[in-house]
Amino acid sequence: MASPARRHDLPQLRGQIREAALRLFAQHGFLGTSIQQVADAVGISKQLLLYHYPSKEALRQSVVDVITTAWTEFLPRLLDAISSSHERMDLVSDELYTFLEEHADMARVVMLELVNDTGPLGARIEGDVRPWMQVAADFIRLRQREGSFRPDVDPEAFVVGMGTLLLGTIALLHVRGTDWPANAPTEEWRRRRLREAVRMLEAGLSVR
Repeated sequence: MASPARRHDLPQLRGQIREAALRLFAQHGFLGTSIQQVADAVGISKQLLLYHYPSKEALRQSVVDVITTAWTEFLPRLLDAISSSHERMDLVSDELYTFLEEHADMARVVMLELVNDTGPLGARIEGDVRPWMQVAADFIRLRQREGSFRPDVDPEAFVVGMGTLLLGTIALLHVRGTDWPANAPTEEWRRRRLREAVRMLEAGLSVR
């Protein structure tokens, strides 16, 4: 069992606790994960964990904070990518792949929270993510007026539909049973799936 953290190690320890909680929430859901499991994953006592996060709900809220921050930073980059030239899109897609690959656990937690509707994530989406969804819809509408995007696209419905596609694709990247075709190298297959999701997003909008 790890000794109590020194004062200057506290931010690092809190980060380790959040990372472990995120990973376990992605695997078992919030309701299926105990404080003891998170403590064991970090290698600390339950009492020390509760010193930093006084309840399981407080730990959950911290994980939700990390998720909403990451996704609100990602959405503008995605908007920039789909409005770029094909050449730049190829470059940006590699960056997007790296980001999405690293955030697969976040996507799974979002899916579980939204499907089960068991916690604060819905309210955080309302407050933090939905404004960016409106920005995306307004951006699509602007590019439609300029003639760059397809005029028959419903901006709000497109944002929700493509968001669902991306979220599901990311969440299932590392889930067993989604590795078809079986002869495809694992990392290459994950990259192909993410590239295709981004390509579908771009193709659904572009008039080129």
